[in-house]
Amino acid sequence: MRKIKIVFIIHKAYMIFNENVHQIAGGAEINLYNIAKKLAESGEYEVDFIVGDYDQNDIEFYSGIKVIKMKYHNTVKYSKIVHKFLRLFSLLKVLVMSDGDVYITSTASKLLGQLVIIEKFLKRKKVIYRIASDLDTNPKLCKNKEKGLAFWYLLGLKNSDVIIAQSEKQKSELKKNTGVDSIVIKNGFFIKDYSNNVSIKKESIIWVSRYDTMKRPELFIELARRLPKEEFILVMPCDKDLLPAILKNIDYPPNVKYIGFVPFTATYEYYLKAKLLINTSEYEGFPNTFIQACLSKTPILSFRVNPDNFIIENNVGLMCEDNIDKAVEFITGLNKEKIFLYGDNAFKYVKENHDIIYSAALYDDIIKRFLKR
Repeated sequence: MRKIKIVFIIHKAYMIFNENVHQIAGGAEINLYNIAKKLAESGEYEVDFIVGDYDQNDIEFYSGIKVIKMKYHNTVKYSKIVHKFLRLFSLLKVLVMSDGDVYITSTASKLLGQLVIIEKFLKRKKVIYRIASDLDTNPKLCKNKEKGLAFWYLLGLKNSDVIIAQSEKQKSELKKNTGVDSIVIKNGFFIKDYSNNVSIKKESIIWVSRYDTMKRPELFIELARRLPKEEFILVMPCDKDLLPAILKNIDYPPNVKYIGFVPFTATYEYYLKAKLLINTSEYEGFPNTFIQACLSKTPILSFRVNPDNFIIENNVGLMCEDNIDKAVEFITGLNKEKIFLYGDNAFKYVKENHDIIYSAALYDDIIKRFLKR
């Protein structure tokens, strides 16, 4: 019996395969990469991964995964009007020539609608869509992003074979806003106890994310101003063209250290040395930074994001509801005993809920039911 062929497609995943490319990948890319890697390891699947154009070869192989380049899919490098048409041609060419049984993507974009039309309607293949941010549960919010995006995205949502939500909140919001059902599969990570080096001291307070106004890094800076004796580390990769303006517009107190691009696997160095991860975002899905903090036994302080109330229910830190005074009070009272308690709870939670073994098994079951294997 031939192997089932799965095709993952998300533009910015290439830098996870090749960390020598110093550009930004987000949580959606990391999650699909983990699923792809785990399914490829099983030996039952042939896995292709379609990515953007970062001057790599047209086809490369990583850990048994075939990585395929879509030419011109890099808006930083290819920003002219003609490149918009070249991107569309390249996308159509790749999708038409692809011979997968199942297609999987994430993030709200026109791509989902295009996948459904080409792969499902024309080629009779299956399409799985994974919701990234909580914002993506409401297509109306896409209207301000790009002309026509809401139409294509809703078309894709309503015609995908399965929608994957990261949390019960995403599932209920998607149903309320679109009438579309979904199933919850928690983000899967390869579980490893990164904190087994007992000599590491957890002393710093970290913020880790790409730059976006919605991420609100200025709140992290304000915390640093209020707590001048604490060490704050801002890990915020961003496009080189944006960096000077960002640095110019933020008045850094002396106890804040700015770190730019860090390869994904290297970020654990910062989590391991941190006594606290801060999240100041307005919206997220289930942030991979939360999972990385849990793997590193690092407590979490979130200003607003708390998917399915996991921070409170599992006693891994605090959700301060945008109250900076509560945040300051929490940090002030964070001693070694509390760091150990929250960290221990965090690792227990992630081991029980986010092991890639369980997440990949759920994808495996869905795919095999599709194909009656």
